[in-house]
Amino acid sequence: MISLLVFAPEPSFAACKNSGGSSGSNSVGSQVNGSSVTICASALAVVPARISVVKSKVVVKAKPAPAKAPAVFRRTQAPLQPKVLTPISKPKPKVVIAPAAKPKVAAQTKVFRNLVTAPGSTSKSSATADFSPAAVSANVYPSDQLAVGQTASFSSSALQHFKSGTLLNLPTEVRFTPISVDWDFQGERETQASTFQGSYVNHVFSSAGLFQVQVMATYAVSYRLRGSIDWISEPETISIVDELLIYVSGDGAEQTDTPAIISPERKVRLVSGDCLKRPGSFGCN
Repeated sequence: MISLLVFAPEPSFAACKNSGGSSGSNSVGSQVNGSSVTICASALAVVPARISVVKSKVVVKAKPAPAKAPAVFRRTQAPLQPKVLTPISKPKPKVVIAPAAKPKVAAQTKVFRNLVTAPGSTSKSSATADFSPAAVSANVYPSDQLAVGQTASFSSSALQHFKSGTLLNLPTEVRFTPISVDWDFQGERETQASTFQGSYVNHVFSSAGLFQVQVMATYAVSYRLRGSIDWISEPETISIVDELLIYVSGDGAEQTDTPAIISPERKVRLVSGDCLKRPGSFGCN
């Protein structure tokens, strides 16, 4: 059996083309990829050279002093006298004094100190993480079924919000701030404006039909890692789009060129605020 192993490349700081400088002790960068932003971080760890003292013990035996030759004492007989017949006696033995025993010398321990140098080293680690803004939604009041000449209020859910994650085991925050909200009422007559800007817009459809309303929220992106209180701006922006279908009926005349839309079930709802001023309030959607 033959198996094929594919190794995914490790995250690299080179994945981000826009350098953000440094955040704390880390180098950071970013890059927008479609509807998300990639944040890169790189850290360089330096271990300086170290000098340590290593002690070693050596046992040294001292050499004993050279021993002196033992003293020898001999007794000699008196000079011979004229021969006199005397009884034969045994000669006295020589007396030899043995040398004293050598003294024992205790071993000595000496301590030597050596300097050992550990070389320095450097290591580099990097990581990347992707963050995406929250989805934007388009809302219309009072309904997605309107009559010609009726005013409809459109609102967007684009608000400043934050996303969090980790990079190199450091908490990381990304901030998405809406800088523009653009509305496009496709299918409107050329004599009437079909594009608007703003989180809340009002629009009156001058003709009957099925219209596609598109909202596009554009976000500025900034980020920071723990250890830094300053936000770093990403030079590019991210745009998020949502769409609505609006059916506009005529003034009672029969419409043959528009599809029929089943009216949704209507319910009584409790709301927490004025839906015209704050369409995002509880119960307004």
